[in-house]
Amino acid sequence: MKKMTGYLSTMSFFLLLTGILCPDAAGKKIHRTVVLSFDDAPRSHYTFVAPLLRKNRFGATFYICEYPGFENKEQYMTWDQIGAIGRMGFEIGNHTRTHKHVNRMQAEEFHRELEYIETQCEAQGLPRPTTFAYPGYDYNRMAQDVLRERGYTSARAGEERTFDPQKDTNPMLLPSYTIKGDSLSTLEQVKAILENAAPGTIPIFCFHGIPDLAHDWVTTSPDIFREIVKYLRKKKYEVISVGELTRRMEAGTL
Repeated sequence: MKKMTGYLSTMSFFLLLTGILCPDAAGKKIHRTVVLSFDDAPRSHYTFVAPLLRKNRFGATFYICEYPGFENKEQYMTWDQIGAIGRMGFEIGNHTRTHKHVNRMQAEEFHRELEYIETQCEAQGLPRPTTFAYPGYDYNRMAQDVLRERGYTSARAGEERTFDPQKDTNPMLLPSYTIKGDSLSTLEQVKAILENAAPGTIPIFCFHGIPDLAHDWVTTSPDIFREIVKYLRKKKYEVISVGELTRRMEAGTL
């Protein structure tokens, strides 16, 4: 009996080391979950990002707007391509029609900006968006009230910090990290965020084009993004959309 007890203790210690059992100090299971989101509808979301994520069975949210210059289809997706991404199983979220910051609008204009994207999604046979991303990460009380009125369940902001379900109880202000760059430092940034995330917290990442031909200041190298995906897969992260995170918040299962 003592021999068996010793064997079980040794096995439990081994499982803890290998991450199969991952309780924190309070006995809760450590999250190995990350949220991916992509802004502004650049063409690379259709040609590169969505196929790569689908191959790896990762979830994600694509936040759509008709950024000035949207008519340039060398740089931006068509609505048919956006519809195709939605039909792949990815979430399509609302980022306003024109990428105008919400603190520069009155409620009536904000309603119109949201409605336009909703109508375009409906024309593609896609679900009405239920999550939103604040252009430029600016937000105010009016925007939150309008979003709730229109049936939105969450909105992604910035703040460059990890989402903590114990503290971030307002789903209209989900914090996120902006990830960009074409060097190994971008990969190391993502690794550091993941490795330093406190138990029970979930990093939400915001990317733009991969590459972003219209906005080189937020572009990400395809090679670097491919390495980020490899890392997430190697470390066995569950990769989900903003909508899925929100559903878990509502259900109290985070």
